[in-house]
Amino acid sequence: PIGIRLLTAEDLIHRLPSPQKPPKYVLRCPTTLPDSSNSGLFSYEPLPHIPQENRWQPVIVSQVSTLAERSLLKLSKDRHYQNDRYFWYEGSEVYDLDRDVAVLAMFDKDREKDSPLRVIWHTSEGRLDLRDIYLPLAYKSYLWQLSGKAEQNSRIRSVPAASRSLIEPAFQKLGCLLV
Repeated sequence: PIGIRLLTAEDLIHRLPSPQKPPKYVLRCPTTLPDSSNSGLFSYEPLPHIPQENRWQPVIVSQVSTLAERSLLKLSKDRHYQNDRYFWYEGSEVYDLDRDVAVLAMFDKDREKDSPLRVIWHTSEGRLDLRDIYLPLAYKSYLWQLSGKAEQNSRIRSVPAASRSLIEPAFQKLGCLLV
Protein backbone atom coordinates (compact mmCIF):
# COMPACT_ATOMS: atom_id res chain seq x y z
CA PRO A 1 0.00 0.00 0.00
CA ILE A 2 1.03 3.56 -0.71
CA GLY A 3 0.42 6.19 1.90
CA ILE A 4 1.68 9.25 3.64
CA ARG A 5 3.44 8.81 6.94
CA LEU A 6 2.04 11.17 9.55
CA LEU A 7 4.56 12.40 12.10
CA THR A 8 3.37 13.38 15.54
CA ALA A 9 4.90 16.13 17.64
CA GLU A 10 6.55 13.41 19.74
CA ASP A 11 8.10 11.94 16.56
CA LEU A 12 9.52 15.34 15.63
CA ILE A 13 11.01 15.91 19.09
CA HIS A 14 12.40 12.36 19.14
CA ARG A 15 14.21 13.02 15.84
CA LEU A 16 15.98 16.11 17.19
CA PRO A 17 19.55 15.28 18.23
CA SER A 18 20.24 14.92 21.93
CA PRO A 19 22.96 16.91 23.68
CA GLN A 20 26.07 14.77 23.94
CA LYS A 21 29.81 14.80 24.14
CA PRO A 22 31.31 14.33 20.70
CA PRO A 23 31.22 10.59 19.98
CA LYS A 24 34.50 8.97 18.95
CA TYR A 25 33.34 8.50 15.34
CA VAL A 26 32.71 12.25 15.02
CA LEU A 27 36.11 13.29 16.29
CA ARG A 28 38.51 13.90 13.45
CA CYS A 29 42.16 13.02 13.61
CA PRO A 30 43.97 14.78 16.44
CA THR A 31 45.15 18.22 15.45
CA THR A 32 47.10 21.09 16.93
CA LEU A 33 45.50 24.34 17.92
CA PRO A 34 46.08 27.02 15.30
CA ASP A 35 47.98 30.18 16.12
CA SER A 36 45.72 32.27 18.34
CA SER A 37 47.70 35.50 18.19
CA ASN A 38 44.98 37.23 16.12
CA SER A 39 42.12 35.71 18.05
CA GLY A 40 41.36 34.27 21.45
CA LEU A 41 41.01 30.79 22.78
CA PHE A 42 38.02 30.17 25.02
CA SER A 43 36.87 27.22 27.11
CA TYR A 44 33.15 26.55 27.68
CA GLU A 45 32.41 26.68 31.42
CA PRO A 46 28.73 26.35 32.39
CA LEU A 47 27.91 28.65 35.26
CA PRO A 48 24.44 29.04 36.81
CA HIS A 49 22.32 31.92 35.55
CA ILE A 50 25.00 33.11 33.10
CA PRO A 51 24.07 33.75 29.44
CA GLN A 52 25.44 31.26 26.93
CA GLU A 53 27.96 33.60 25.31
CA ASN A 54 29.43 34.53 28.72
CA ARG A 55 30.09 30.87 29.51
CA TRP A 56 33.11 31.05 27.20
CA GLN A 57 36.11 31.84 29.39
CA PRO A 58 39.51 32.92 28.00
CA VAL A 59 42.30 30.35 28.06
CA ILE A 60 45.97 30.68 27.20
CA VAL A 61 47.09 28.07 24.65
CA SER A 62 49.91 26.94 26.94
CA GLN A 63 47.29 26.13 29.61
CA VAL A 64 45.27 23.73 27.43
CA SER A 65 47.02 20.70 28.93
CA THR A 66 45.85 21.81 32.39
CA LEU A 67 42.17 21.90 31.38
CA ALA A 68 39.71 19.33 32.61
CA GLU A 69 39.44 16.18 30.54
CA ARG A 70 36.79 16.57 27.82
CA SER A 71 36.88 20.34 27.47
CA LEU A 72 35.14 22.25 24.71
CA LEU A 73 37.28 24.99 23.18
CA LYS A 74 36.61 27.79 20.73
CA LEU A 75 39.01 29.90 18.70
CA SER A 76 37.39 33.27 18.08
CA LYS A 77 38.04 36.98 17.77
CA ASP A 78 35.52 37.46 20.58
CA ARG A 79 32.91 35.49 22.53
CA HIS A 80 30.45 35.72 19.64
CA TYR A 81 30.01 32.91 17.15
CA GLN A 82 30.83 34.36 13.75
CA ASN A 83 33.54 32.35 11.93
CA ASP A 84 34.57 30.45 15.05
CA ARG A 85 36.45 27.16 15.12
CA TYR A 86 35.61 24.58 17.74
CA PHE A 87 37.81 21.96 19.34
CA TRP A 88 37.44 19.13 21.81
CA TYR A 89 40.22 18.36 24.28
CA GLU A 90 40.30 14.75 25.43
CA GLY A 91 43.07 12.33 26.37
CA SER A 92 45.74 15.05 25.92
CA GLU A 93 44.64 15.41 22.27
CA VAL A 94 42.81 18.24 20.52
CA TYR A 95 40.17 17.48 17.87
CA ASP A 96 38.52 19.80 15.36
CA LEU A 97 34.70 19.91 15.69
CA ASP A 98 31.86 20.95 13.42
CA ARG A 99 29.75 23.79 14.82
CA ASP A 100 26.66 21.62 15.37
CA VAL A 101 28.61 18.96 17.28
CA ALA A 102 30.13 21.72 19.42
CA VAL A 103 26.74 23.27 20.20
CA LEU A 104 25.33 19.88 21.24
CA ALA A 105 28.40 19.46 23.46
CA MET A 106 27.68 22.87 25.06
CA PHE A 107 24.21 21.73 26.09
CA ASP A 108 25.64 18.43 27.34
CA LYS A 109 28.16 20.34 29.49
CA ASP A 110 25.29 22.51 30.84
CA ARG A 111 23.44 19.37 31.89
CA GLU A 112 26.58 17.75 33.32
CA LYS A 113 27.25 20.81 35.53
CA ASP A 114 23.54 21.23 36.40
CA SER A 115 23.61 24.75 34.96
CA PRO A 116 20.68 24.82 32.53
CA LEU A 117 20.58 27.63 30.04
CA ARG A 118 17.73 30.05 30.76
CA VAL A 119 15.61 30.97 27.74
CA ILE A 120 13.20 33.90 27.98
CA TRP A 121 9.73 32.67 27.05
CA HIS A 122 6.71 34.96 27.41
CA THR A 123 4.09 32.21 27.28
CA SER A 124 1.00 34.44 27.24
CA GLU A 125 2.35 36.53 24.34
CA GLY A 126 4.01 33.60 22.61
CA ARG A 127 7.33 35.46 22.43
CA LEU A 128 10.56 33.49 22.53
CA ASP A 129 13.77 35.47 22.98
CA LEU A 130 16.68 33.61 21.39
CA ARG A 131 19.12 36.53 21.26
CA ASP A 132 22.58 35.35 22.28
CA ILE A 133 21.44 31.71 22.30
CA TYR A 134 22.97 29.38 19.77
CA LEU A 135 21.10 26.25 18.91
CA PRO A 136 21.91 23.14 16.93
CA LEU A 137 20.71 23.64 13.35
CA ALA A 138 17.97 21.00 13.65
CA TYR A 139 16.47 22.85 16.64
CA LYS A 140 16.73 26.21 14.94
CA SER A 141 14.95 24.84 11.87
CA TYR A 142 12.26 23.23 14.05
CA LEU A 143 11.65 26.44 16.01
CA TRP A 144 11.68 28.67 12.91
CA GLN A 145 9.01 26.44 11.33
CA LEU A 146 6.82 26.88 14.41
CA SER A 147 7.28 30.63 14.72
CA GLY A 148 7.70 33.90 12.90
CA LYS A 149 9.92 36.92 13.32
CA ALA A 150 8.47 38.99 16.19
CA GLU A 151 10.28 42.30 15.81
CA GLN A 152 13.22 43.80 13.97
CA ASN A 153 15.39 41.04 15.40
CA SER A 154 14.82 37.61 13.81
CA ARG A 155 16.09 35.99 17.03
CA ILE A 156 12.92 37.13 18.83
CA ARG A 157 10.26 34.69 17.68
CA SER A 158 6.48 34.97 17.75
CA VAL A 159 4.92 31.57 18.36
CA PRO A 160 1.24 31.12 17.40
CA ALA A 161 -0.99 29.70 20.15
CA ALA A 162 -1.39 26.38 18.27
CA SER A 163 2.39 25.82 18.28
CA ARG A 164 3.20 26.89 21.83
CA SER A 165 2.87 23.41 23.35
CA LEU A 166 5.52 22.17 20.89
CA ILE A 167 8.17 24.62 22.09
CA GLU A 168 8.72 23.40 25.64
CA PRO A 169 9.56 19.74 24.81
CA ALA A 170 12.32 20.84 22.41
CA PHE A 171 13.95 23.00 25.06
CA GLN A 172 13.48 20.27 27.68
CA LYS A 173 15.39 17.88 25.42
CA LEU A 174 18.25 20.41 25.30
CA GLY A 175 18.08 20.74 29.09
CA CYS A 176 17.06 24.43 29.05
CA LEU A 177 14.81 26.29 31.46
CA LEU A 178 12.09 28.44 29.94
CA VAL A 179 11.69 31.51 32.14
